[in-house]
This record gives sequence, C-alpha cells and structure tokens, in this order.
Amino acid sequence: TAGKVSRKTLDTTLLNMPLFVIGADKASIQWLEQHQEELKFMQATGFITNVNDFETIVALQEKFKLPLLPVNVDPLLAYLHEQHYPLIIAEGALWQ
Repeated sequence: TAGKVSRKTLDTTLLNMPLFVIGADKASIQWLEQHQEELKFMQATGFITNVNDFETIVALQEKFKLPLLPVNVDPLLAYLHEQHYPLIIAEGALWQ
C-alpha cells in the first residue's frame, strides 16, 4: 500500500540495478514527479503495482520516460520487511 517508508540499509549484492516501486495512486505519481530526474540519472527500472489497466502503465511511461513493469510486489516487500511504497532500492539502501 502507499505510505511512509523509512530509510534502511540493505544487502543489494544480488541486485545489480536500481529499482523503484510505485502504485497507480495519486501519492505514488506525485512521488514519481519529484524523483523523475534522479531515477533517470540512476537508470532505474520501475515496478508498478495495484494498477487496473495497461493503458495507465503506458501513459505513465510516456509521461515520465521511465521503464515501468507491472509486478506483484508483495513478495519483494515481504523480503524487504516493508509494507509501503513508493520507494527506491539502490546503492545498498532502501528509501523514499
């Protein structure tokens, strides 16, 4: 679900690329607007969850020029001991 995420360090040795997780909710889209340039610079790949249709994904990709893949992020969030998004996983840390 969308919500507050606290910064924490992670072992990201198995993750060789920056990732971000968003939903199709208003808070996630506002967050994406704020972090768009940083995510582009990092060449991050986005996972989008809780999205109702493919057209929404395409529209967000076109607007923000970032790759977005529809993914069930529940297993990833459970592995990270996190319940909320939006978030970034990069450089050995998870943050919002």
